[in-house]
Amino acid sequence: MKLITQYSLIFFLPFIQLRAKEDPAPIWSHTKTIQSPESCYLDKGSGFLFVSQIGAGGGAGKDGDGWISKLNTDGKIIKNKWATGLNAPKGLRSTGETLWVTDIDRIVAFNIKSGKQTHSVKIANAKFLNDLACGEDGTVYFSD
Repeated sequence: MKLITQYSLIFFLPFIQLRAKEDPAPIWSHTKTIQSPESCYLDKGSGFLFVSQIGAGGGAGKDGDGWISKLNTDGKIIKNKWATGLNAPKGLRSTGETLWVTDIDRIVAFNIKSGKQTHSVKIANAKFLNDLACGEDGTVYFSD
């Protein structure tokens, strides 16, 4: 019984410590320019934050009013509409100098330095592409 009690205390101790911490205060926030954020991604190579914005049409609207914003880590908006021509962009990840974006039924690639679109691949039978991940070998994985 003593052994079970010791293991129980070890198991619950981390949870007790987590609950004791206060909620962190925001360092900065945007409420006017960043209007419809879906996802935020820090590209380690460039040091910039990219925020996908789904636009007024909502998360499933194929209306072309979605975009990606580019910010620095101090919260300064470098360019609000850094990448445009999207419907309702969601997941963001990068490999090298390419930012990959899920956009309802396609994956769109942008050059991180210029913001120009380099690829767009329609995914057959996709319903609602959401998040994505990039493997070390450059493979792009996504969820639908």
